[in-house]
Amino acid sequence: MGKSLINKVRPVLLIIIFSSVIFTQFNTDWWKTETDNFIIYFPSKLEWEANQLLSSLENYKLSVEYSIGVNPSKTVFILEEGGLKSSAWFNSSESVINQYVSPFPSDYFGNFTSNYIGATGLHEFIHATHINTSSGIAENTVKLFGPFLQPHNYSPDWIIEGIAISGEGELFKNFGMLNSGWSEAMLAAQVRYNILPYINELTHSPLSYYSHNDEYYIGGRFLEDLTKSNGLEKKKKYISEFGSYWWSPIFGNIIPKLGIDRAMKVVYGKDLKKLYQDWYKKVNEKYSDYLQDGKQITFDGWYKKYLTVWDDKIYFFKMFYSKKDIPYYRLVEFDTISKTERVLCELKQWINAPLQINNGKIYFSMYELKKGYDNSTNNTFGYESVLYSLDIDSGKRRELITTNFRSFSVLPNDDIIYSSDLRNKFGSDLWKLVENKISFVGRINIQVSEMVSHGYKIFLSGKYLNKHFNIFELNLNNASVRQLTNNNWTEAELRVNNDSMLLYTANYNKSIGLYGYDTDGETFYQLSLNGFSRRGAVIDSTLYFITLTERGEDIYKEDFNPKINTISENSLEEESVDEISFTKDKVDNSIYSKLFVPYLRTPYFNQTTGKPGILFKGSDILTHFRYSSFLNYSSLNKSLSMTSGFGIYKWSPLVIQGYTDYENILSLSGSYPLSVTSKSGEPSVSINGNAYLGGSNFSDQTITPSISIFYDYPLKSNLIIIGTPLFHLNKKEETNIGLYLRIVTNQKNMIGYFRLDTKFQWQSNNKINFVTRGSGAISSHYGFSISPSFTFQILKLRKGLWDINFFFEDINGRVYIDYLTVDHGEYLSAIGTEAFLETSLAMGSLKFSPSAGIVYSQNDKWNYYLRLNFPLVR
Repeated sequence: MGKSLINKVRPVLLIIIFSSVIFTQFNTDWWKTETDNFIIYFPSKLEWEANQLLSSLENYKLSVEYSIGVNPSKTVFILEEGGLKSSAWFNSSESVINQYVSPFPSDYFGNFTSNYIGATGLHEFIHATHINTSSGIAENTVKLFGPFLQPHNYSPDWIIEGIAISGEGELFKNFGMLNSGWSEAMLAAQVRYNILPYINELTHSPLSYYSHNDEYYIGGRFLEDLTKSNGLEKKKKYISEFGSYWWSPIFGNIIPKLGIDRAMKVVYGKDLKKLYQDWYKKVNEKYSDYLQDGKQITFDGWYKKYLTVWDDKIYFFKMFYSKKDIPYYRLVEFDTISKTERVLCELKQWINAPLQINNGKIYFSMYELKKGYDNSTNNTFGYESVLYSLDIDSGKRRELITTNFRSFSVLPNDDIIYSSDLRNKFGSDLWKLVENKISFVGRINIQVSEMVSHGYKIFLSGKYLNKHFNIFELNLNNASVRQLTNNNWTEAELRVNNDSMLLYTANYNKSIGLYGYDTDGETFYQLSLNGFSRRGAVIDSTLYFITLTERGEDIYKEDFNPKINTISENSLEEESVDEISFTKDKVDNSIYSKLFVPYLRTPYFNQTTGKPGILFKGSDILTHFRYSSFLNYSSLNKSLSMTSGFGIYKWSPLVIQGYTDYENILSLSGSYPLSVTSKSGEPSVSINGNAYLGGSNFSDQTITPSISIFYDYPLKSNLIIIGTPLFHLNKKEETNIGLYLRIVTNQKNMIGYFRLDTKFQWQSNNKINFVTRGSGAISSHYGFSISPSFTFQILKLRKGLWDINFFFEDINGRVYIDYLTVDHGEYLSAIGTEAFLETSLAMGSLKFSPSAGIVYSQNDKWNYYLRLNFPLVR
């Protein structure tokens, strides 16, 4: 290959770099700030947020260094805008932290709610510092092959999260996950119902209500207790010890005794399995006498949110999985007398703000997908909110407004007040919606998370900068607020009872419970005593609330018996963050120099070609350009060859992707969304194009413009793809025109997924080779096929071994029929069934799904198969 390959690669790189200069004006205006310890890239509209992040990082950098035991290298952050999207993660392969600026709502109870940007950034900074710790041969291996070989990257997720979350507890006195009250409640509930997971179940995390959170709360509490019992220096020693295990990425997580078990035993005298068993016993003893007040009245568990009352019935949102693990989202009415539930409507996603009921209508909001946000990792997509009203009796739903609002409240005359978060500063804007007309109310210097009205009084769960969410009363006349509580706990989930009592949930003294505030007499009450309780609602003299049960969240009831309570002011000293001044520089094309230093460069076996070689992956800082190349040497031809795939995201939401072998194949494709939506029954439309060049000197050419239309509903979806391929084959010197039509319908029910895949293909001059999943093939100018199938769960296994680390999850099945007809009445048909086993290997880092099946074809031929399906790296 030699010089010829270099000559082919060079123009591609030059085109990419040149295009980045030409089209810069179509992109987000990116800036960066840099200190000795951090580099933060941010859009120009997020300068204030970048300052908040940098101030927290610099203030706590030495504390993180002391907690982990190493001086971290300069850490790179990319701050992004996604509307209401809240997210942050450490990309260990590229050693970059991405963080979206939208805060979590107040009902997260202390999980970064007092300073979301700073605390979330510190959480990810702990991850980066921990995972990037290596020494000796391991450190040199990382330098040679890339950060993906950091030994700590191959720890169980709950250990990785546990170190970060216990680290938060070392940094902060009264916020972070272990200080929220959730940790105690989750552990106590699992002990109460004897469902605290064993180590392998915790590691592989099969689907359940608790598995969504266990890696955080159990991991954090385990590491916190381990550090308290053995000292911080032991934790540092463990991080250093495991960071020297260069062999861990190869087989240390498949055989824990060679990896994390060995490191734990060297430092703590016991392997991880034994340490967890000891902790497991202590936790069971600690919470063996856990008491939960009230009587259970629902028994299906999973998620229940936003309890509210109308005409002596309870209304709430629920998300659950069926017994066959099919997800559902519903608005429901619960009759407390008959203990029966009525589904008001099926939904396709979570509700994102508390329910409000007024004049027989439920008001609720959900996320709506939108393009055009300043981010580099989500193709400029983000979320705003859409507000609906639903008539309780008729079930008629009406869309009221779609905009970037955080919270809303409905007044007795059906006027709506809503708030939106500010950017590049702190606070909220208030708006009023009256008969489809929007007017600006005012701006306040608190961040509003929830709103609720009692008559024309409006109460807020809001916070001042770097403070916790407390309760405020809003004066609409002059857009001012009066603070009703002032403490360093979180107060949220507001609900006004008919007798003027404001019900709310708080995590006072790290215990989540229900409280009340008399809006007339200005007196505080405690409503629940023992156990975990939240989201209260009152009917007559009965208090209804949500607590944790064996399957998740369920509704309990008890007598409504308020007890006067004193809410302490400033119960804990607040952590303060000193803001620092910083200089900023406009991002230039130097960020693309990172393209020439692949973040992954490793020996690799290509499963498709069956050839060994070297795999390279690279991108620039903002992931505008990404590529993956495979270089291999052919002993037969005694030459080098290379294949490359690449993606261009600089002009997102336009995405361009390609593939080439630099000799006979060049494929380019592009996609642009004309419209995107999360709304039920409304279409998302994108235009697509593909150009394929193949054959000698790329003489065989195919261009395929297409359009795709996607309709999504709560229980089904429809995808329509229409393409018109144009073929030009060098041998025939003629153009061949084609048509491609595909309609895919997916429908779910309580036991599985039904799929109907229908295709029509036609070419004017050439014949198409048609096949099914059975035996036989037919060549024809056109063909029509229909393929119904049903996928379902056969058996939950949820068992495995630790010492040779694997986990059997579920056995799923599928039955299908393929029928294809072409001209002259010819056809192919097949009926088949298959079963596939979901298997998790190497502490969840490899997913392995072997399958076995049987197919009967139209020619009376039976085919049997067993496919091992090589493990996919997570």
